[in-house]
Formats: sequence, structure tokens, C-alpha cells
Amino acid sequence: MADIDVQRAERRRRVFTEQESRRNRKQEVYDAIHAVSIKQDNLQIIREPIVCNEEAMDWEPTEPDFDDNDDPDMCGEYCKEIFRNEKKREDTWVLSTRLSDKKTKLRVSCIDWLTEVCTTWKLATDTLFVAVLYLEKALSSLDYTLDDMQAISGTCLFLAAKMEEVQAIPIRDIVEIAPGTSVPIIKAYEKQILTALNYQMVTPHLMLFVRRFNSIAGADLETHNLSKYLATLVLRHQGHCSGLQSVLGAAVCFMARRIMGKTELEAWPIRQTTYSYTLEEIKTAVYFVSHTLSNANRHAELHRNNPNKLPTAYNVFNQRKFHHISSKPIMRQTFVETYSLLNTLAVEST
Repeated sequence: MADIDVQRAERRRRVFTEQESRRNRKQEVYDAIHAVSIKQDNLQIIREPIVCNEEAMDWEPTEPDFDDNDDPDMCGEYCKEIFRNEKKREDTWVLSTRLSDKKTKLRVSCIDWLTEVCTTWKLATDTLFVAVLYLEKALSSLDYTLDDMQAISGTCLFLAAKMEEVQAIPIRDIVEIAPGTSVPIIKAYEKQILTALNYQMVTPHLMLFVRRFNSIAGADLETHNLSKYLATLVLRHQGHCSGLQSVLGAAVCFMARRIMGKTELEAWPIRQTTYSYTLEEIKTAVYFVSHTLSNANRHAELHRNNPNKLPTAYNVFNQRKFHHISSKPIMRQTFVETYSLLNTLAVEST
């Protein structure tokens, strides 16, 4: 048994090493392309200016998506059709099911557990967001008990990794980290969840739109890390599936830019509204994101000396590679509390 564990650990380490080297090679090519001016026949190739359309979520294929038009792997010419299709399909992922108090608390624990597993195993960011959407769909469709929730969460992670990872997670690894589960249980839930999803495995998840809007805004690395932190915090709230993921993604990007010191006009300029939503359209979602951040800040102050009681997202984004973004003083600015209060008043009025 010990030899099998050693072989499994070695296989996982080898896969992680290959993924890291692949990312490094891709980055080297990216840097080389943009560090050198491409010249041919004494004519310098100049990038075309961005062309804005008035239609929401509609952009020209020539528009740079983090300048990915130079990277054939990113298929930048299909960007327009991809996001138009994602915008049409996200209505099917709007859920209004409300869980009981006990199930709601356990759901938050399951999402924290998924966040921790994805971080420990160095899985893609999209894997977490896809797994949570699968989980929300399963919890709203299946008959289950409280004891079944971790098995369902592990199965959702298993399915999400099949969709997003270069190499899928072995099912026995899921069994090892999820107490009380077994291979037959995971396979049984896999069939039920696929049926609940109607085999629609490709999801218009939150991080997809966050990445897109940050691309349009030309966000720097720190702003993008902050957007990822806010998006991960929002996953813990049951209401994150009660609206369109694109609207929530726009609100996350707006809040990240506001926290980084932009005014409201700078955080959501005319160019941004041309591509997505106006500030008025995302106002309710902005208040919701602010309320979630405000609660996380208060929780962090209360349990400052006990990291085990903090949200997993807070601890993950308090690492050096994320510039300790979750614990920076800028997260506690006055307007965050103001927006949070407006969210409370809006909820009470309904």
C-alpha cells in the first residue's frame, strides 16, 4: 500500500511539474513576441486599434484579449462568438433554491473545503468555479442528507477536473480526501449529477467573465488578484447563483478597481459599458459584492489570532504570491461599508 501511495504522489508531482514547465514556456514565448518589434520588408507591423461596438457583450475578433491574438492557442478570432454564446446560456444557471440553515452552513464548509483542495493540489482557478456551479445545481436538484454533502462536493470536483485540467484527478484521490466516501458512491453521484446537469458540462462561470472584463479594462496583476479574491469570497454566499454570472463578474471587476483607488467613472468607464453593462445595471450586484467583502473583513478582525476560523479564501489570498491582498488595509475603505449598508437596505425593502 505504501508503494502505491509513493507512486501516486510521484505521478502527481510529475504532472504538476509538466504543467508548470508548460506555463513557463508559454510565458517565455509571450515575452519574446512583445519584447521585439516585428519587422518584415522594412515595414513595422502595427497593432490595429480597438474597435468598440454598441451591442452589449459584442466585440470585434481583432480586439486584444490580454494581447492573445499573437497566441494561436488562445483562438482570439473566436472571442466574439464564444462570449455571445456564453451570454445566451447563462440564464440556465440562474438558481433560486434556498437551503435550510443547517444545509447552508454545511454548504459554506464544503466550498471552503473545495477551495483548500484546489489550492493544495494546484488546480486551475476555473476548476473551483466550475465545481461550485455543479455543486449548486446538484444541491438544488438531488435528494440528499447532510452526511451526503461532502461526497457530492467531491464528485463535483471530480467532474470539474475532467473538464478543466490537463490530467483528470484519479477517483481514488477523491475518496482519500473525502471521509465516508468510496468509489461506488462517487460513481453513483456522478451519474445523478450528470443527469441533473442534463450533461451540459460547459458552464458560463463567474471567473470567465471576470477575466474578460479585466482584459478589456487593462487591469494589472494586483487588480486581477483582487478580483479573484472577491470572486472566491462571493462563491461562499448562497445568492451568487440567483443572478447572471456576467453581471456579478462586472460587479467584481468594478469593486476591485474601486478598491485600488479608482473613482466610479474610472472604475467603470464609457469603454467598459460599451462592452457589457452600465453602472446602473450592475449597482445591485456591486452592493452584494461589497456586503460579502464587509462580512469577510469583520470576520477577519474577529478571528485575527485564529486563522483556522477564517474563510479559506482569506488565507489563500493572504499568501506572498497574491501580494497578501486579502489582509491589506485598502480592503477596509469607507465606501465598502457604505455599499454594504445599501445592500442591507435593498434586501430589507424587498
